[in-house]
Amino acid sequence: MNIEQVRNFTLSLFGVTEDQPFGDDNITFRIDGKIFLCLWLGTGKYDMSGNMLRFACKLPPERNEELRDEYSAITPAFHWNKKHWSDVFFEQLETEFVERIIREAYEVVVGKLPKAKREKILKPKFMKAYTYIEKGNFALIDKPKPELQEPTDAIVRVTLGSICTSDLHIKHGSVPRAVPGITVGHEMVGVVEETGADVKGVKPGDRVTVNVETFCGECFYCKHGYVNNCTSPHGGWALGCRIDGGQTEYVRVPLAQQGLNRIPDSVSDEQALFVGDVLATGFWAARISEISEQDTVLIIGAGPTGICTLLCTMLKHPKRIIVCEPSEERRNFVKGHYPDVLLTTPNQCQEFVSANSDHGGADRVIEVAGAKTTFQLAWQCARPNAIVTVVALYDEPQILPLPDMYGKNLTFKTGGVDGCDCEQVLKLIEQGKIDTTPLITHRFPLSQIEEAYRIFENKEDGVIKIAIYNE
Repeated sequence: MNIEQVRNFTLSLFGVTEDQPFGDDNITFRIDGKIFLCLWLGTGKYDMSGNMLRFACKLPPERNEELRDEYSAITPAFHWNKKHWSDVFFEQLETEFVERIIREAYEVVVGKLPKAKREKILKPKFMKAYTYIEKGNFALIDKPKPELQEPTDAIVRVTLGSICTSDLHIKHGSVPRAVPGITVGHEMVGVVEETGADVKGVKPGDRVTVNVETFCGECFYCKHGYVNNCTSPHGGWALGCRIDGGQTEYVRVPLAQQGLNRIPDSVSDEQALFVGDVLATGFWAARISEISEQDTVLIIGAGPTGICTLLCTMLKHPKRIIVCEPSEERRNFVKGHYPDVLLTTPNQCQEFVSANSDHGGADRVIEVAGAKTTFQLAWQCARPNAIVTVVALYDEPQILPLPDMYGKNLTFKTGGVDGCDCEQVLKLIEQGKIDTTPLITHRFPLSQIEEAYRIFENKEDGVIKIAIYNE
């Protein structure tokens, strides 16, 4: 190890500064003003060892004795208290060992600092993050742990996350606003680590859900509940799309007062996992569809969003619910968990809906599948004057064939979720009225997230949703 490597490694430790109070022939390194290492530059009045490069470092007396007994290149310090300081002739030692000695000396001094300073210094500075590299390429890489940037920010330690179909859309290049280099993931729960000065309602230590939408709460759209169209520069779908998201260990949440909701003590992380996105989407879809107890509701798609939409539609107590799903595995899942729901396939859907509705078609259609033919299927299965709600995200443009549907007088409602109902959804979970835990069919640590994506993308092993936990 050479002198420049020693200096660079020492300065890489958090909070370390350097100065030269004893002259140009040495450099001292400090943490919070306290010296823990002095690097001799090999010349000058303080050199007493034939210009052999060394540094003096501060270690406990018993550790100094142990090292001196074992290594001839570690001796009592020339210019410091020999009980507490040793000279390390680093050119004669392995790099990894020298780095360990430097870190030991650093930690000795850090360990004597006041608790608040000590905890800040010893917190991890880097983390693993699943990152959008380029179209078709995600990778688990090291990134710096996020820090507060605005007084409205919060830092959340992610305890549980999930993979969403929208993440796959980013991977496939279907989300133009997604920024290469960002950490993906927008479904997560965690614990608040730190809050900005302007954040109210949550504090460090609180378990929270994280909203997929970032919104200010003050603009025209937010005040009308249209938070997906928030005019703040941070507004809309930011996390895991335009800024770093939650498939990682820590995440910075802008506008955290609106974006975080405390999880009730009786609600587990797994129960709350989908509140901020897929369950918020299902709740919003059911709400804007204006469902009544006389309605027949058709839900196209029994993936995660479809099942969350089903759960929220059931809260409206419509006359009947029909779910259209091509996968036999997923139809069986719905049949096993929600036996009162009618089931059909895309090929039979139009005929089945007509036969099982009062007016020749569904009163409300909610399209959540986003497949090539499901948008057309949605309006074809709707009765005249029905509401067709489209929350699916498509990989390619869809055609609205107005001449073909002329006279049906349909009302279409489309777009991204206005995720401003999370507090209400958490109360429903707490009351036992919504339970999404059956959707979690697989669990993986963050270190195995690539395998989790492979299973989710290929719809293998009966997968519906995957929980990603930090080890």
